[in-house]
Amino acid sequence: MSDEPYFLYRTHVRHYIDYRFVVQKVISFKKNTLEYKKIQQNELQFLSLTGLSPTEFEALSIDFSVELEVYMSKYTFEGKERVRLYKPRKGSSLPTVEDKLFFILFFMKTNPLQEHHAVSFSITQPQATMYLHLFIPLLEKKTQAYGRITNKESLSDSRTSKELQ
Repeated sequence: MSDEPYFLYRTHVRHYIDYRFVVQKVISFKKNTLEYKKIQQNELQFLSLTGLSPTEFEALSIDFSVELEVYMSKYTFEGKERVRLYKPRKGSSLPTVEDKLFFILFFMKTNPLQEHHAVSFSITQPQATMYLHLFIPLLEKKTQAYGRITNKESLSDSRTSKELQ
């Protein structure tokens, strides 16, 4: 009888630890809450989050993908010279070029805290910072022809003023 309380305590602790492990696994495998494919279906919502219509976004994504491929063929995400060929990871948090472009346009339009932006895309804050430092210069390089996308004020104001008229 003296071993019974210890056994119960030990079992309780084991279940608690197993429960915490399961909860952490479920949280870590959670999909992006903001996904390009879901949001693009609602044009008004897409416009309010990115400042672009889905057709404008598609045109920009073609240019952005070229710029991204050129960069990734030469450099790593950290900016170091690439030794191996670039191959996107299967479990990437931003798997497509459209997801990457949506990530940066959403940040530029809404200007959230990086921690909030990271949670919205189910990544860590350091990953969000790395992506932002990589994608903003690439986007600015490609959007000089588009004009209004290169700064946050023009991105947010240009579309809302057109919608109000």
